Amino acid sequence: MPARGESMIERVVRVLEAFKDAGGSLTASEIARQADIPIPSAHRIVTELSASGSSTATPTAGSESECGCGRS
Repeated sequence: MPARGESMIERVVRVLEAFKDAGGSLTASEIARQADIPIPSAHRIVTELSASGSSTATPTAGSESECGCGRS
């Protein structure tokens, strides 16, 4: 888990790096695992990135959403 006192910017950067490393779409669980953050944090960051137009989040079959990074 992230170190106490870690900044939100550090978490956002790790989420973006997870997308870069994957080269495509990821689920919230995959993002959380690769960025080493809790799933709710990964979901919140991706939701905010999506609202700003920096990522896309599209529902998929099942309980997870598939997320991609980049302007659509």
